[in-house]
Amino acid sequence: MIKNSWREVQKTFFPNKDTVEFEQDVRIFDFFADSKNKTIYGYGDIEYFSKKINFSNNSQYYDRGLVVINYEIEITVLKQTLKEIKKKLINADKIAICINKFLLYSEKENASANTNYDMALKDIIVEEFADYSLHHHFNLDTKGNVFNFVSPVTQFFLSYENY
Repeated sequence: MIKNSWREVQKTFFPNKDTVEFEQDVRIFDFFADSKNKTIYGYGDIEYFSKKINFSNNSQYYDRGLVVINYEIEITVLKQTLKEIKKKLINADKIAICINKFLLYSEKENASANTNYDMALKDIIVEEFADYSLHHHFNLDTKGNVFNFVSPVTQFFLSYENY
């Protein structure tokens, strides 16, 4: 068990803790299920996913990418980070981006930003990855009272095909 892993702590609440998979994680595994022989870039909190996804972070360009930002990050830094990641994923046909919206903050007010965190994040992703089809998974009613530390509640699945 990873020290202080919220995923592992939450699994202890289930009788089948050794085999339970959380919905957010299953979506990620399913998204990459057809990735055999693909070069997959991994960024951020991806250790758990490496049990089923073979990451290779020693290539110049990648076929696919998984980005899990589960740490405190300022919004302009997030945008710059996504720009840098996109350079590596220029040829990627699938990208999953998962962001812990509760750890995202801004140094200055943006009056034009959507007041809903999920929609504001979606606007950022759409702006940076406009050429991809987007499937957005989030819980509209999440106000912090149902936050799941296992993986970020807000997930973006980008592809050139219909996912």
